Amino acid sequence: MSRDMGSAGGDDRMPALYKIYRVAVTSIKEYGAFVEMEGFNKKALLHISQMSQSRINDPTEVVSVGDPLFAKVIEIKEDGKISVSIKTVRQSDGTDTDTTNIIVEQDNLRKRSVTETEKPRLQLGAVLNTVCSKCGTKGHFAKDCFSVGKRYEVVTAEPEEEELEEMLERRRRRHHHSSSDTGSDSDGSPSEKRAKRGHDDKKKKKRKHKDKKHKDKKHKKKSKKDKKDKKDRRERHGGDDDKHRHHHHHHHRHSDDRERRRRRSE
Repeated sequence: MSRDMGSAGGDDRMPALYKIYRVAVTSIKEYGAFVEMEGFNKKALLHISQMSQSRINDPTEVVSVGDPLFAKVIEIKEDGKISVSIKTVRQSDGTDTDTTNIIVEQDNLRKRSVTETEKPRLQLGAVLNTVCSKCGTKGHFAKDCFSVGKRYEVVTAEPEEEELEEMLERRRRRHHHSSSDTGSDSDGSPSEKRAKRGHDDKKKKKRKHKDKKHKDKKHKKKSKKDKKDKKDRRERHGGDDDKHRHHHHHHHRHSDDRERRRRRSE
């Protein structure tokens, strides 16, 4: 943690870049707040974008006049104007949560991309292939180098929210067009759908009628066969009865003859 509480009396000394100092809020504007740096005869701007990690609409949501704060110096301009930030500083003890200053550098890159629109944009490949004269690593210029005796890997800034939303919207439109084209080719218009449904219903009715007709025909054949079987059974049973009656009559007559012969012999 790099923190300087300042000296007891104010002077014209300049604070050090990326160090943390005690400050007090002196006034609040729409775009941020002005703070007085303890131990220095200097005032600094605490911009609204440097008050919190999340987006805020009014500086009074975070600070009030007279609030004592721990603030990190993030920029010192040539004319002596100082910018400070509290969004990466723990206010309970003044601890710096961005010791490598990556978040500060990302904010500076975003700010430069907005304020320097008249300058031609550098291609990403040109920046990545540039070798820093300070640290000797690729990916940034010497004026953007934040290396102090150490070398850090290049951290690519996250795309802006607007660019992400625009990209997602383009994807949604493409997906909508492709799905609507597929739907029109496969499903057709509502009138075609209704006609297709009616055709399917007619097919179902015709199939049901055909199945019923086949069933009735099968039932009639079965009934005819059953009647024929019953008739055959009756005829067979009738012939057996006649034979039985004839045999019984013949046996009875034979018995009578034997009885008469026996009587004559007596």
